Amino acid sequence: MALKNKFFEDFISESLRSKMKLMRHEVQAEDVVWEHNSRQPISKTVRLSRFIFVFALIAIALGAIVLRTAELQILQGTKWRAVAEGNRIREIVVPARRGEILDINLIPMAKNIPAEQATVIPGDFPDKEKFAEISEKLSSILSVPKEEILDRLEKIFEYKEIRQSYEPIILAEEIKHEAALSLMEHSESFPGVKVYPSARRSYPEKEIISHSMGYIGKLSQAEWDSLPRVPNESGYLKSDFIGKSGLEYIYEKELRGIYGWQRIEVDSMGREQKIISETLALPGKDLITSIDARVQKKAFESLRDSLKKVGAKAGSAVALNPQNGEIIALANLPSYDNNSFITGLTEQDRTQFFQSPERPLLFRAISGIYPSGSTIKPLIAVAALAEGVITPKTTILSTGGIRIGASFFPDWKAGGHGAVDVKRAIAESVNTFFYTVGGGYEKFKGLGVEKLDSYMTLFGLGEKTGIDLPGEAAGLVPDPSWKRTVKKEKWYIGDTYHLSIGQGDLLTTPLQMASVTAAIANGGTIFQPHLVKGYLDQRTNNIIEIKPKKEPEKLSIAASAFDTVRQGMRQTVLSGSGRALSGEPFEVAAKTGTAEAPSGNPHGWFIAFAPFTNPEIAVAVMVENGGEGYISALPVARDILQEYFRLKN
Repeated sequence: MALKNKFFEDFISESLRSKMKLMRHEVQAEDVVWEHNSRQPISKTVRLSRFIFVFALIAIALGAIVLRTAELQILQGTKWRAVAEGNRIREIVVPARRGEILDINLIPMAKNIPAEQATVIPGDFPDKEKFAEISEKLSSILSVPKEEILDRLEKIFEYKEIRQSYEPIILAEEIKHEAALSLMEHSESFPGVKVYPSARRSYPEKEIISHSMGYIGKLSQAEWDSLPRVPNESGYLKSDFIGKSGLEYIYEKELRGIYGWQRIEVDSMGREQKIISETLALPGKDLITSIDARVQKKAFESLRDSLKKVGAKAGSAVALNPQNGEIIALANLPSYDNNSFITGLTEQDRTQFFQSPERPLLFRAISGIYPSGSTIKPLIAVAALAEGVITPKTTILSTGGIRIGASFFPDWKAGGHGAVDVKRAIAESVNTFFYTVGGGYEKFKGLGVEKLDSYMTLFGLGEKTGIDLPGEAAGLVPDPSWKRTVKKEKWYIGDTYHLSIGQGDLLTTPLQMASVTAAIANGGTIFQPHLVKGYLDQRTNNIIEIKPKKEPEKLSIAASAFDTVRQGMRQTVLSGSGRALSGEPFEVAAKTGTAEAPSGNPHGWFIAFAPFTNPEIAVAVMVENGGEGYISALPVARDILQEYFRLKN
């Protein structure tokens, strides 16, 4: 029974094991079938489009990295190498000394005063968060309001490209020496702030000769856009000064010099460690002018006194050498202090300079245009003698004027001067004589408007003289064509008469009349007026002569014509309207003039030269609304001549 039971137990166990084995086999078989049907190979699981997309992204990313690397290392390599190098090596611009302007005796009329300036090196300067803190510290040292310094800093860093620059930018033009020492002593508290030596332009003679000297000023945007820039040899920095007017403008190239360079090694704070290499700056040339500062001062003071005496507000005086055209003096009133443009214009200055009806910036000696009045009569006399219209012995009867139809053209002397020749006509300024020789009268054939225009142009009227100053006016020599075009009117005989005595539409400058006087004095040679004789070359220590651009022009007029006219001008001093000069130790020849003005009193004129033989100086003085020339202008000419010969002797 026990065996039977054991058999059944073994049989059942074996059956169960077989059944379990079969079941496991079936499960395994099902599992294999499931894996085969549901798990695909990986090449079929990822779609081709997705693979291409991922590959493209990777390629683009790698391409961008390669391109950016190429841009930084190849296209912008120089720039970033320079920035990196700038952390250690700096190239510093060394300013060139601006040349001075000297008078004929080497008295400075435009010079440099040593100064110190505070600058900012943007690449070394802290970020904007510290601007307020640094501004407060700088304010206490520089004695400048904090808000003003902060405003300057914000303007300096207005453009992003400036942040990486190591070029000094001016923060304060001129600072006290104590402030400079304090900044240098506490340099670690002011990273990026440097003190550099500089020079301030100064004009010792101030308003006495400001129009001729002119002034310098900061580069305007238009100038900055048009000029070469550093590192060009003749280049400018944005903070540079440049000649704005006068000789400072005309001779800017000669005066400014050429910048030098220093390559220096700096530490992490931007402090200089040593100079690696250096190119010296070339100083500007010192200009030597023909102006005599002492005569210039006398001309200015005398003109000022005369204006006050006659109640006039403006005038000018010109003195030049008739043998070469060199300017001895150029006085101008009203005037201005050109130092104001260096130190900074106040609101009062701006109002006075730019809005005043007196126009103090106008250089009347070369830019003011006026009818010449009777000072034109010596020129008319030369033309009449040269053309054979008259001889030295020709006389014309003056009875107080001439009448043409309903028009009457008067002499200044009621009843006339009687029969006068050309010398007396000049000495007494007889209008009838010049009406007749200019426009003709009855049977007497005069020069006519064409000849008058021709000779006036021959002597340089109606065109610029070419003086080495900016802003010269050409004036006007009117003719029938001009009047028809501009005024829409016909030319009448009265226009010719007016032209013959320096009235009507004729417009001249004091400089032109001085040039005409000089040509009569020297016998008919036209020289180009000029102020600069030459310059002192600092590199060679030699004086280099600067010749005028225009060659002297000898007029094809007989010497006898000039001799006769000069005698008439001498007679003006001996017995005519210039008798106030008859007692001088030097012989003077002259001509007074009074010209009608658009409003107010007439303009007063006076021209003269001396000595009578071998003349050395020719003068023209014009006082706006000054009345009679012998009252307002003659005293100024007399003072100029007296000072010139006093200094000579």
